[in-house]
Amino acid sequence: MVADHQAAAGDAAQIEFWNSRPIDELDPFRLSVRMQVTRVVFTICLKAALDGTLGREAARERDRERIPDELARGFENARKPKATARDP
Repeated sequence: MVADHQAAAGDAAQIEFWNSRPIDELDPFRLSVRMQVTRVVFTICLKAALDGTLGREAARERDRERIPDELARGFENARKPKATARDP
């Protein structure tokens, strides 16, 4: 199982290397693979942008830092003793 993931990672790295080369230098097989990868990635990104998941993911990423800070402040405020009317 690990070997499969390593092979896939190696394949992905190889395809990324192909992207650094001009298209006219690729042989027909590599050009076909590059075009298929480009089409799939473009389709996934377009669907995500059109159905709003891309915006929701961006908002979630922005909130990822803000929410823990708010929770920490809330816990700190909850631990502080409340002032009563009898306190000076």
